[in-house]
Amino acid sequence: MGINTTKAWADLQDAREQGHIPAALAGLANVNLRRLGDVDAKTIEGLREQMEAVYKARNLTRLAVSGIKLEDEKLLEIATLGFEDVEPLQMEDDDIKTLASALFEGQNPQRGKTIMIAGARQNIQIIEEVARICTEKGVNFVLDITDYETEMVLVNNADEAGIDRLVAERLSLYEPIRTRLEARSLPGPSIAFNPTNNDRLKKGCAPLQSRLASKAEDGMQFCLTVVPTEHDAEIDGMEMKPYMTLFVESCHQPWSEIRAAQQKLIERFNAGKKVHITNDDGTDLTFDIEGFSFINEAGEYNVPGAEFFSAPRRESVNGTLVAKGIFKYDDSPVIKDITLVFKDGKVVEFDAAEGKEALEQIITRDDGNGEGARYLGELAFGGNPHLRRHFLNPLLVEKVGGSFHIALGKAYNEEGTNNGNTSKSGVHWDITTLLRGKGGKVWLDDNLIQDERGWLDEAGQPDPDCAVLDEGWGVLPEERRPDWFREKYPDGYQDY
Repeated sequence: MGINTTKAWADLQDAREQGHIPAALAGLANVNLRRLGDVDAKTIEGLREQMEAVYKARNLTRLAVSGIKLEDEKLLEIATLGFEDVEPLQMEDDDIKTLASALFEGQNPQRGKTIMIAGARQNIQIIEEVARICTEKGVNFVLDITDYETEMVLVNNADEAGIDRLVAERLSLYEPIRTRLEARSLPGPSIAFNPTNNDRLKKGCAPLQSRLASKAEDGMQFCLTVVPTEHDAEIDGMEMKPYMTLFVESCHQPWSEIRAAQQKLIERFNAGKKVHITNDDGTDLTFDIEGFSFINEAGEYNVPGAEFFSAPRRESVNGTLVAKGIFKYDDSPVIKDITLVFKDGKVVEFDAAEGKEALEQIITRDDGNGEGARYLGELAFGGNPHLRRHFLNPLLVEKVGGSFHIALGKAYNEEGTNNGNTSKSGVHWDITTLLRGKGGKVWLDDNLIQDERGWLDEAGQPDPDCAVLDEGWGVLPEERRPDWFREKYPDGYQDY
């Protein structure tokens, strides 16, 4: 049990036999094939060395199938890139192990199964620890490790046929996979993709996105984390070390209590018909949720959790969303202070204080092909009490306690959450709007269910069963609170 090299070996061998390997890389192809054989023969014992052999082989395959024309020196630089120059994460070893364990336990893959371990090359410490857990638990794994500089070179220099071959390679890699564990990060500011090529790549890979969380036979369950970067910290006005500490602490929450509180709210929302949300920034939106079911997420899909999510009826959304702060979708440029106007479910007007062109590219990506990116595929409420402000990091910001988010694009294909919206280009973009500290209010069937006091019971008073979503460890007996919380927040959170 452990790393599976079969696909990497077969693809590289096929590229060699088809004559796609550039002459400057022919010798490396032979070396990589032998290294993969050594991994199978267990003569390469170090887990990271095994992973590096697979990573290099796939990089070489992707260089070959892309058909890009580069100087030999640049080709060799990409083909020989490994993990030795990766800077250590600003995380303690124990925190890396805890994070990796949370990713594994989110989906808890079973012995004998083959899963995908994916992520950014810069997060190799986390990826390696997930791989180590898989090996110990008897779970086989395939690797999908991304170096953003390499990805940029491939996408920007390939022609249409090359992009299509890159799409085919990726879809083939994932075809047998039913579970993915991923340690992603946002690309840095130096990463800029050719919009036309990148759009073709995204649209080609849309079938992969449609499999996420689907209960269909080819559905793929997942657990994802998005590890903060120096650029994230800079954008959010924080030093890197405290930013990473906040990230780690947000992963260490009273999950059983959070899950129970969210479940209570889910029961009320599932019985409801209409949702109305406002805040002082100008958000005023209405949704029809009759017949839909909310799902409880407290670490099953994301690390950190928590949220509960569903989807509104596709044509029911009306009003204005004002989302203050800096946002980034996938590898797009930053977008600041978003305004969206909905009529009968569709985005009919949009604006941004910065990055409006990037916003337009996302919203119009499906125009002429279903317009799925103009409609919503998700409505959700954040429930992580330790996250209490806006963040660039998309996974952190959507979990902020006292927030809600909508997702432009495709709905999840889970029972009760699929409103029929699809995105031919694979768009699913979560946009978070803060309610706490912004005079936010949520009505369920004309009954106020959330305001600045937190979540409210049927009588319109703060619900003690849901207080954990605002106060976190502070509602638990002191002996249950972790040391870091007792030291930093002896009187609980005091920001609101």
